[in-house]
Amino acid sequence: MKVMAKIKNISLALAFAATIGALGLYSSPTQVFAATLNDPRGDATNPDFDIRGAGVDDNGDPYIRVSGDAGGTTSDTEGTIFAYVFITDAGIYAVTSHGGIEDSTEVGDDEQYHAHLVTLDDDGCVTSIEEDGNAVLRNNRVTVTGTDATEVEKVQTVKLTASDDGICVTEVFDTT
Repeated sequence: MKVMAKIKNISLALAFAATIGALGLYSSPTQVFAATLNDPRGDATNPDFDIRGAGVDDNGDPYIRVSGDAGGTTSDTEGTIFAYVFITDAGIYAVTSHGGIEDSTEVGDDEQYHAHLVTLDDDGCVTSIEEDGNAVLRNNRVTVTGTDATEVEKVQTVKLTASDDGICVTEVFDTT
């Protein structure tokens, strides 16, 4: 008799758990499993743009690791933009440094690296730009926080040039 009561209680517990799951009343935390991207050392002339690896860290933030100093090379030339680019499942984020144009409230001087959410056309020219995300550069790592990204599909380090024709990628230093 006691065995039957235990089986009945277990059956009721399993039925209850199945009902809660089916109704969506219980949701377990979703774990993020993002692939880590690796890249060989020395395939970019400037080590500050030589990508070594990339991915999403334990905090859920996209990052790029470089051989040199993250943000060690800045642009003080009007029309020249250096960028660490994250192609993610939540859009394209660019951590940029440029002279001549102040377009970010994230930093006091836009020669300092700061983040944007951008879209590009098929020719690599910017079609929209938003102030989104926050750039964190420390040692050999560039991180962009404040995004909804859970996967990094590809990363690049690039030079863009601003002209009367728009802002376009004119050189890719490194890519995964």
